[in-house]
Amino acid sequence: MKYLLVLYPIKEYFENDLKHEQPEMVVKMVENYNDLIRKRWKGYNVVFVLFSHETGWKIAPSIHQMWGGIRTYPGDVFLSCGVKWKDHTEKLVYPKPMNIVGHFPDAEEIVIGGFHMWDCVERIAKCSHEWGKKTFVDEDMTEFFFYHMRTRGRILIDREQSLQETLTEMRESCHDGLKMFTDARKEKPWLVQV
Repeated sequence: MKYLLVLYPIKEYFENDLKHEQPEMVVKMVENYNDLIRKRWKGYNVVFVLFSHETGWKIAPSIHQMWGGIRTYPGDVFLSCGVKWKDHTEKLVYPKPMNIVGHFPDAEEIVIGGFHMWDCVERIAKCSHEWGKKTFVDEDMTEFFFYHMRTRGRILIDREQSLQETLTEMRESCHDGLKMFTDARKEKPWLVQV
């Protein structure tokens, strides 16, 4: 089976990045993010990984914390990461990556998006890769989503075309930017290698 894990699509993260946007841009961003989930990864099982419910068991996901712009469908899975938002933000407690990835022993491929690229997304991707799963991080679905929407006005559904746009921007901006982009990927096969 193929899975798309969307890490922490919560109000706190989305609203922080959208608070200064014009209403028409917010609508555009909502549509584009939902299209990435449903069209780019069509045929994948969608799993929304959320923090644990504040007052309940750690195994119960805090669904009320999910950002309202994300469209959910029957068959989507809501998974608790095993850590409460308050513990994560106040005590810097992180979920154990295997407590998330371990739910998918039948996975032939795991794609990861969400928040934040060099933190939780990285931890989960590394764990998945080390567990022997074909793993890929969709960087367009991390916090880079907001930057690309602001600079391009949209993100292409075709992953390869979107990557080519990113590489072109890096090449045109400066040599150091492209070097930094490529150096950050070394020995991380879950990231696009350029």
